[in-house]
Amino acid sequence: MLPHASGVLRNVVRISRVEVIDTPIMRVNATVAQHGSGSAVDVDMIVAQDLPQLKINAVLTIRTKNGKGQAALYNNTINMCDFLLQKSWNRLLQEIGKEFMCRGNVPSRCPFRSGTYSVRNATFAKARVPSFIPASYFLVDMNLLNGNPLKLIVATRCFGLVNAFMKVNEGTPQSSFDNNPPFRFCPSQLVAVGSRIELKNNIRSINISYTFHIPKQLVNQSIDFEIEVSRQIKDMKLVLGYYSASRNGTTYSALLKRHVDLCFFLRNPKSDRLVNRVYQLVKEHGNMPTKCPFGPGSFYMRDLKPADIPIPLFLPEAEFMLELIYRSEVRSEPLVEFRFYGRLMRIIEKLFK
Repeated sequence: MLPHASGVLRNVVRISRVEVIDTPIMRVNATVAQHGSGSAVDVDMIVAQDLPQLKINAVLTIRTKNGKGQAALYNNTINMCDFLLQKSWNRLLQEIGKEFMCRGNVPSRCPFRSGTYSVRNATFAKARVPSFIPASYFLVDMNLLNGNPLKLIVATRCFGLVNAFMKVNEGTPQSSFDNNPPFRFCPSQLVAVGSRIELKNNIRSINISYTFHIPKQLVNQSIDFEIEVSRQIKDMKLVLGYYSASRNGTTYSALLKRHVDLCFFLRNPKSDRLVNRVYQLVKEHGNMPTKCPFGPGSFYMRDLKPADIPIPLFLPEAEFMLELIYRSEVRSEPLVEFRFYGRLMRIIEKLFK
């Protein structure tokens, strides 16, 4: 039997490093150190003159671990003085400002007076991470602007990771956790759970049939494809699009779009890392073409599971549409239009140890 445990899943912020570019108007030094099971930030500031009016530009970017893939989720410039009067106007800056003011003596209103300020052990462990931020690596750029015209006085870059954790109550009253809440790391992954498929094909060139298997355990969904190519195909272009749905599911916004020359890709699979990861999965489950030209002939894919498709970390947990459009540029005609609708879901592994 499992031990008695209950809790609430939440995302927790871990800071890895901070980079600063300052000016004589405001000198800033920031360091990151280990703090318990997480990390904490120390900041020292010397403000050389009173600053009556300030603006701040904040950019939140979700990124891969090596920084090669990234997507900006938020970019906004606001009046810093107005924000200090009404912090609820900006959720992201509210969480950052709340921790800095709790852990230091930074000004809480304008004007910023000249002087020395410091922040100690800012952890952000209890920060309420906005729901649109997925568990992933991130970068927050914050640029402080002053004067008329505006000039940059400090630029900071904060790198870190948002992790899925479980706040666990194992038979102990919640009040005893107030000073040191227990968090258990829960490895998780994003998986695609499908709801329907749309398929159109040019039967004069390619005829495709499919079977979409939807068992009780949705992560075990699978798709089988039968493909009949009736003529030799010498060239094929792919437009791959990933669209995220609005909350009411009526509109879709493109988050990712790729134009791929498939014949070039088949000769150089490493030319597109994302497409190659999906292509390797497809190869494992069928006898798809490995070079151009191909056909006429029969091809297939068996037991292709959407849950096995690698999902980039920056994609949000939301309803989506994956669109694959194949075209022949020689004949200037669409060959296949494939649309897969579903929802990205986060699967939590090893909830109990």
